[in-house]
Amino acid sequence: MKKLIILIFIVFLCLIYYSCKDKTTQPAPGFDGITETLNDPTPIGTIDADDWQPMMDCSTLTKVIQISSVSDTIPVVNPDTTHLPKCTKIYPAYPNPTSRYFTVQYSLSAADSVYMTVNDSPTHIVKEIVKERKVRGMYSVTIDALDLNSAIYRVYITVFRQTDVLHSYGDIKIVK
Repeated sequence: MKKLIILIFIVFLCLIYYSCKDKTTQPAPGFDGITETLNDPTPIGTIDADDWQPMMDCSTLTKVIQISSVSDTIPVVNPDTTHLPKCTKIYPAYPNPTSRYFTVQYSLSAADSVYMTVNDSPTHIVKEIVKERKVRGMYSVTIDALDLNSAIYRVYITVFRQTDVLHSYGDIKIVK
């Protein structure tokens, strides 16, 4: 009986110790997936389906007609605006993984305010990349990762559009 009481007391002390232990000294949770790319944003190999998603549904913004003599469809576009993006989208970072530089491309279908960061946890920004108003168009940002440690980082992009706020993100793996 005495041994049982001592065992219960030890378990009780262990519970108190672990419940009072400072959890803030433990490392922040990291990110765990990447979409692999080479020298352009076209994914290769491993694709993280949670990454680099469009901020708007691009498929509903372009009319498509069927050509009777050809089995393919072609988009109907106004010739004056063929070079302008039809949707707001972020493309996978490339190269990914990388040891030094990586590039992120995004398109804006309207003039918007853009905020882009690189984070090492959901709440900790390590680099602020873009924080400005942009006109409609395609953009490319090259980021120097020389000062980043080996890890998986997340690139967040937020687009502020009149009454909407659009979000997207993707992971980049830095290998030193």
